[in-house]
Amino acid sequence: MHQPSPVPSVSPVVYKGSRGGQRVRAIHHPFPQSTIRDLCKAHRDYGRDSPYFRGLLRSDLDAAVVIPADLKQLFSCLLDSTEFKLWVAAWRQQLREALPSLLRDPETAVDDNGNPLTLEHLMGEGRWADPSDQTSDIPIKALQIAREHAVSAFFGMVPDGPVVPYYKIMQGAKESFTKFVERLTRAIEVQVTEVAPILVTSSRHEPYRLRLTEALYLRTADWTFLSINTKEQGAWPVQGKELVIIGDCKYTPQEVEILPGVLVNNPRDLVLWLRCTHPPTFIPKGQVIAQIIPTRGPNNTPVACPVQAITEERPRV
Repeated sequence: MHQPSPVPSVSPVVYKGSRGGQRVRAIHHPFPQSTIRDLCKAHRDYGRDSPYFRGLLRSDLDAAVVIPADLKQLFSCLLDSTEFKLWVAAWRQQLREALPSLLRDPETAVDDNGNPLTLEHLMGEGRWADPSDQTSDIPIKALQIAREHAVSAFFGMVPDGPVVPYYKIMQGAKESFTKFVERLTRAIEVQVTEVAPILVTSSRHEPYRLRLTEALYLRTADWTFLSINTKEQGAWPVQGKELVIIGDCKYTPQEVEILPGVLVNNPRDLVLWLRCTHPPTFIPKGQVIAQIIPTRGPNNTPVACPVQAITEERPRV
């Protein structure tokens, strides 16, 4: 008689073929609570570095295809809130470093819809925050690599002592500037919630200044696009007009470069492209970073404004 295995197992993603055998359909099942409970008990009783716990964790994860949502659920149970933030930051950094090689691999370069693989895919964020999208869209090999880096980040965690709020971190008397920036950057990555920045305006007259509703942390000199929320401020003040988007010499931070552009009709997505000329930099919530101006004057006469049209393509400047 077959005896059940004493080692708990997981099977979050199951692949089933269609009747004709032409397509394979992925079905996601959340982690069994019994598996998480057993792992947490082994972690508590034997410790993270014990061979028993390490073997149990690896055998469970290696036995199944898991998605980012599963990994976050599991490690949020194994770690306290501060440790979990540290783990997410370490996992994100490892995936960021692994992404270029994944984009060169034909098996991981694009998702099942033909979109280039991104860090959001691997982390299960943004467009791919829904577990069903992670299951159906992300290549299996990419999921496996994301899992390996999640485990590596977990076992590689070394507490550096109590977490100091990033705004209290000061450069040491004998600390080099680069070391200070690295330490500050690591603290901000852990402590600042990564929410997609949204632009709004409370202006009712020109120029219509755009401000952030969430803090923005620019880590690199890459171009980043921000979207606009037309609902938060009520009725948009400039309906049905063509708008020029430019920086604001009074408010735009000196280290932030705004790409001049034109937006036709009402603001929706892809409103503004910007980048940091000397990263990293932190822009607080509420900061005005740009302005929009209608291209037609009071008498509906055109105003000459040499700008680049805003599209989904990354700026080439």
